[in-house]
Parts: sequence; C-alpha cells; structure tokens
Amino acid sequence: IPHSERHDGIRLDSRGQLSPPVRLGKVGDPDDKIMAAYLAAKANLKQQLIGERNTLHWISKQYQDSRQFRELSAKSQESAGYTQKILQHPMAADGELKMVGDLHIREVTKPLFQKIAERRLEMAREQGRDGRSSINREIAYVSAMISWATNYIPDLGVDRNPLLGFERIKENRRDRYVTDDEYWLQYNIALNLPDSILPILFELSLALAARNLEVIDLRVSDCSEQGIHVHRRKGSKDTIISWSNNPDIPKEKTRLYQAYKAALARHQQHTILPIDPPLLINKFGDKYTASGIQSNMARLKKKMKEQGLEKAFWSLHLLKHKGISDAEDDKIAGHRSESMRDRYNHKIDSFKPPI
Repeated sequence: IPHSERHDGIRLDSRGQLSPPVRLGKVGDPDDKIMAAYLAAKANLKQQLIGERNTLHWISKQYQDSRQFRELSAKSQESAGYTQKILQHPMAADGELKMVGDLHIREVTKPLFQKIAERRLEMAREQGRDGRSSINREIAYVSAMISWATNYIPDLGVDRNPLLGFERIKENRRDRYVTDDEYWLQYNIALNLPDSILPILFELSLALAARNLEVIDLRVSDCSEQGIHVHRRKGSKDTIISWSNNPDIPKEKTRLYQAYKAALARHQQHTILPIDPPLLINKFGDKYTASGIQSNMARLKKKMKEQGLEKAFWSLHLLKHKGISDAEDDKIAGHRSESMRDRYNHKIDSFKPPI
C-alpha cells in the first residue's frame, strides 16, 4: 500500500503489506478477475477504515485539532477538557464493557444519550453534586463536535447530527438559601472527617462568594495585605475581597483570614513546594482537582446520610449564593448584570411599613 494511502485503521506489516494478506486470485487467473477482486478488496478496506475511524474518540480528536476549535475562546477550549470526560463514561454494549468514546457515529441516538445523561446524573448525585448543568454541557460538546464532523469529515457514515433536538436536563433555578444553622451543621460534620479540606473550602467559598473552582484556583500570590484577589470565571469581573468587613476588626480576627492561615498551615507538612503554590493543597502537596473535591463532598454526604441529615445537605455552589445574599454589596462576585446579581441573591427583602 503506498505511504500516502496508509491509515491507522488498516494493519500493515513491516514491509507495508496488508496483515493478514488478501488473496486476489491464483496464478493463471484472467486479469479482469484479479482486478475485480482487487477493487472489491479495496472497497472492503475503505468500509473497514470508516468503521474503525469514525468513533466519538476519533471525532473529538479531529475536532480539537481543527481550525474551528482553535478559533474558539481560550475558556471554551479549556472547558472542553472537562466536558469531553463524558467520552470516558463506561457502558455495556454487545456484552462488552466499553466507553462512550468507542461508539461509532452511526450508533449515536438521542434515546441512548438520554440514558447516558441519566446515569451520569445519578453518579453526580452520589458524589454530592447537582450535576445538571455540567451534564448538559457535556452533551453540548458531543453535539458540537458531531455537527462539525458532518461538515468537514468525508465518509462519516451520517449526514446529519443525530443529537439535534436533544432534550436537555431541566436546570431549576437555585433558590435555596443556606441558613447559618444549616451552614454550621454541615461545617461541623465536615470538621470531623479525617484530613478534610472542606471546612477551609467552605469558609473561603462563603467569604469570597466564589465558585469552588475559583477557590481551588487561588495561589498564595493572590493573597496580599489588601485581601484576596479572586479570578472569576464565566465572564465575571475579577474582584479583590478585603480581609474584614469592619474597619474596627483586625484582619487576624476575621473568618476569612483565619481560613487563609489554616490553608497555609497545611503547607508546613511539605518541604518542597512550587515557588507560587496553590493556596489549597492536598496531602501530596499538589493542587486540588475538581474530582478530588467531589470525592470529599461525597464522603461528607454519606456521613450526613448515616446521621439522618441527608435533607440538610447543601452543595458547594450554594455557598456562592449565600455569600452574595449575605454581602452588603451584591457586586461582590463580579457579576456584570443586574439580572445575574438578582439570580444569586436569595434573601427575602424586608421593608418597614408605610404607616
């Protein structure tokens, strides 16, 4: 096979010949019979290549190598690193265990992906996460890469995106306000878990009115005499949160500063750290990952369930809502629009009577 026509999906030996070889005829057969056998074998190889090539894993790689993907914003490209994890989701097919990414494009259907989405939602709930928005983004990534493929990849096997019109999981607006009693109940249970980062994470998330990913992104250099510089995500403006909300209270007595010092105390367990280490580090001295935090939250949820307190459990994202609701200025989280600030503020307004 000429080098220009070789593909990863076709097995060749060291001499560039098919392995195993394909018999085209025997000595003495007429040329037209051998040519017909050759054309049939070539067509069969093409179908074989298409079958092995057009899996979701393969399409995802082609999509991320494309000009169209590289022209997306840096944040969109970064988020693809998370949303493509759905391709590693395990599933049983034809009596075998394989990953979603092993599916051929012709096997993709909306009913199948509804089942996958429901299972991933169950897994998220088991980990103490809401999961709906992240799963919707995962499906959106798969749909986007398939739409791209139908436009740019020849011999794909389909000419229309099979996930068009996919019914997303309904994302209810988070209206729950975590009361102080509910906060301290869960905080104290987390405090008794072995080597748990959660109490520090809770205090920082609340005081900074930040997403947990914004908190685990913090580095020691983000903390200064002025306060903590929070690098906001999803288009929000960065903010600096001062140590104290009262000029008469020294920073050393504030919960934010105490959480910061508790985080630094964990650094003393390690003799070697980067020049500018993450503020929150795990027992190995590395930055926490989203999955690491999820595992901690899953253990906490299990402990609360054992104590009959499952309904009192709140997710990490609700701490951002509580932080905004409790803050004197609802611009604390860097939201650019009034509608977004209103969405996160869950306190019921109180008014004086007119008479």
